[in-house]
Amino acid sequence: MTKKNLWLGILALTLVFTMTVVGCSDGSTDNKGNNNGNNGNNGNSDNGNNDNSGGGTFTLTGIPAEYNGKYAVLIGYEKTEEEDEEDGLEILGFETVNLSTEICTYPVISNGSVSIPLWIPTGSNVTRYSGNHTFEEVGVGITSDQSFLFDGDIIDEKSETWIGFYNVTFSNGSATRAWSQGSVQTYNVKNAWKWGEGIEFTVSGDTITVNVTKNTDMDSCGIQFSYNVEKNKTYRYSFEAWTKSGTRNVRVCFGEDTSSHYPNKQITITPTKQTYNLDYLIGENWISYILDFNCGGDIGELYIRIISIEPLP
Repeated sequence: MTKKNLWLGILALTLVFTMTVVGCSDGSTDNKGNNNGNNGNNGNSDNGNNDNSGGGTFTLTGIPAEYNGKYAVLIGYEKTEEEDEEDGLEILGFETVNLSTEICTYPVISNGSVSIPLWIPTGSNVTRYSGNHTFEEVGVGITSDQSFLFDGDIIDEKSETWIGFYNVTFSNGSATRAWSQGSVQTYNVKNAWKWGEGIEFTVSGDTITVNVTKNTDMDSCGIQFSYNVEKNKTYRYSFEAWTKSGTRNVRVCFGEDTSSHYPNKQITITPTKQTYNLDYLIGENWISYILDFNCGGDIGELYIRIISIEPLP
């Protein structure tokens, strides 16, 4: 089974959340007959606010000190037999929610640890999760904002870091993981910037639309964004690239030391969308991690969609 891409799954999950708080009740019992995995107190109140009493938590320990004082948000997908099944349970992680505004508050990270109350959509409400399930993917986002709308674009924009865990088994609604057990994703395409003249760009989701407005050579302008990885590990950089028309040479770099950029790889893109999976070892002497696409050339548009940056086993 191919894993869902956790980093690109936020919109799908939060669509469920939005439909939950404004939609019609379905009786809050799923097709497995387990009342959506809940047992006991559901944390509901009668004033439009859902507090965090009852239910389980996801506890994350060993969080780097730089994130103390920041806040955590969680999303998760239940493990199912088929990737395209739509009946798998989904969990949300936040402190409280106001159903009338859909504004959530998020728990604070303190002394390298955070416990995130867990919730599930149930008809026209959200209730605390207290079940026993294995979730194929659980992702925790770190943000500097204590409260904001639980919306995919907003979560993606505000999250400074994502860390993912696979095949997490919960008991009575709770599970614990250490930061070292996760896969850290620390880039945000929305933070991309341009360099050079004759280039403009926009970002929608994980796709960068680049408009070259001046005839130049390939290395005269480009689009780039920073990310965080660990030295002496091999990472796979996955992205799609294509043009609106014609062909274009693009130089791809992942980072640099004091003398060179790496891997300094040139690709040729066409109107046919192509997926690239480039594996590269992060050197001990690298001083910056910037994914850079040198894309000067003829006037025209090109598109780059970032799929993932993930360490290889």
